[in-house]
Amino acid sequence: MRIDLNRLALPLVLLLLSAIVLGASPLQRRNTETRLTDLEAHVVALQEAQQTALGQISQMRLDLDNTLEPMRIRLADFGEDMRGIESRLVALEEQLAITNESLARLSEQIAMGGVGASARQPTGSGTPMPMPQRPTGVPAPAVASQTQTREQQSESSALYSAAYTDYLGADYSLAISGFQEYLRLYPNSEQADNAQYWIGESYYSQDDYQGARSAFLEIPRRFPNAETLPDALFKAAQCLVELGATDEGVDEFMRLINSHPLSGATRIACLQLERLGVAKPPQCPLY
Repeated sequence: MRIDLNRLALPLVLLLLSAIVLGASPLQRRNTETRLTDLEAHVVALQEAQQTALGQISQMRLDLDNTLEPMRIRLADFGEDMRGIESRLVALEEQLAITNESLARLSEQIAMGGVGASARQPTGSGTPMPMPQRPTGVPAPAVASQTQTREQQSESSALYSAAYTDYLGADYSLAISGFQEYLRLYPNSEQADNAQYWIGESYYSQDDYQGARSAFLEIPRRFPNAETLPDALFKAAQCLVELGATDEGVDEFMRLINSHPLSGATRIACLQLERLGVAKPPQCPLY
């Protein structure tokens, strides 16, 4: 229970002074009464000043809240902008890693006299395709299947190239249809895992993170030894982060880092853990 000392002070003073007055002479009583009157006025003035000060403090708090509210709104907007920037940065880093891998592969092909140079480039598009990274130690696929005729190779390459061109043109629905048709007709081709990967990327570009995750997880299920496996595992984990399941996404990043420590996808996963404020495993300081 809170005791208001200001309310108790005046009665106590009056009681004390009354006791003194009862035993004093008439002159002393008049002087005491005058002092008592002055003291009462002083106490009242102090109480009024206290109430005025409390009112001023309340108004100052209200004014401060009104002043800070626009700043809180701007900070919240800034946080949203930063999350958007970080998401775009992750995408750019992924694309850079893919491009670097493509350049390294192209250099190897040139050094070998161009053998296999057409294995990962669509014909007729005029634009090299940035392909998902290949983990260190995994050999490049053969140029073509021995049982596939030149006509079949041409048809499959044309279908794949058309779907990828749709992807580059941001016509993601058409790209998905094209890559799905490619997988239906050529499920065992050397580019089948790539087609499945770009289906996932197409869904991801449409912000359909659930559809993208399902597509990316088809790669470990159908193509467990695919070159695109680390990239697909990274993007499947990133989909969880985008869906708000950050803890589950972090667990999948950790498993990727442990299972594919030398892949380019692992480097990006380490950066993503750092952005999420998660302690990185021992493999990450290498990157």
